Amino acid sequence: MANSFDERDRELQQQLDDLREDVARLTGAIKSEYPTTAAPPRPPAPREPATPTVLMFRDGTKQEVENYAIVGQTLWLFSEQRARKIPLSAIDLEATARANDERGLSFPAPR
Repeated sequence: MANSFDERDRELQQQLDDLREDVARLTGAIKSEYPTTAAPPRPPAPREPATPTVLMFRDGTKQEVENYAIVGQTLWLFSEQRARKIPLSAIDLEATARANDERGLSFPAPR
């Protein structure tokens, strides 16, 4: 009985060795057929969330925004859902510039 187990183990070991050789040969064939000259691209580094810009309104309220544009005398606020326009006259430009300066941001409002 022990002999049949030993024989079976030898057969399985031989099959395993043969498979390893086949894998090594095929891997070498693939590498030689498709040489790699560049490292695979790295995934992008996770972005830290941007510091939002703070808007100081003349009525004393404030709002943090991430995506805006100033066109003429209008400030446009953009979000994934909509775009909203606010007259620059509704914003306290000096207070807004100071508040953003404290955050390390600049607020390029027309004078």
